[in-house]
Amino acid sequence: MKLKTENKSFVALRSLITALVIFAVIFLVAIIAINSVQVTRKAENAEIIENGVRRAAMECYASEGFFPDKIDYLIENYHLYTDNDHCIIHYSAVSSNIVPEIKVIPK
Repeated sequence: MKLKTENKSFVALRSLITALVIFAVIFLVAIIAINSVQVTRKAENAEIIENGVRRAAMECYASEGFFPDKIDYLIENYHLYTDNDHCIIHYSAVSSNIVPEIKVIPK
């Protein structure tokens, strides 16, 4: 009789451990998926900001005939929104008639 009780305890313990392992695997997969979504979202936001900077620079060139030396000109005069808390914007103008180098890097 004692043998059957030990087997029931072992089966219950094994079931509990199996459930915990399955829960841990599902939890880890969820964390990895959430992290992947956040990385993708940051990259997409950086691309949107980069396109906005490029569009504002082109609009400035089309309407005023030059590319500004600094991005601050675009922010002030073309209502450009930059998210400096979440990305780094590299804006390097070589000349007023050459398209500036624009790169946005997510933080």
